[in-house]
Amino acid sequence: MFVKEWRWLATPWDERVRGGEALAARPRLMDAYLRFPALDPQLSQHLMPTGWPREQTRRLFEHGYDGLGERAERGFARSSPRRGSTCPPASGTTSSRS
Repeated sequence: MFVKEWRWLATPWDERVRGGEALAARPRLMDAYLRFPALDPQLSQHLMPTGWPREQTRRLFEHGYDGLGERAERGFARSSPRRGSTCPPASGTTSSRS
């Protein structure tokens, strides 16, 4: 399930995940998260079994997707043939950065 596969995102991973790894992990994370609604019947939380991971899944996804974003951009910039160009800001991030 999503939480089991991606729980490592909830621990400090600054040094473990580099640009290329983040670039590869971010779309896999999005794909896994987009599959979760098919498993979640969208019932009110009080009707769900105790421990149903809806909220945990959402928080884990947001933390991981945003956290991987900057590293993925750096990985893309390093692998891009136009090394002198800047990478545009990531679109579709789940939270605004001020």
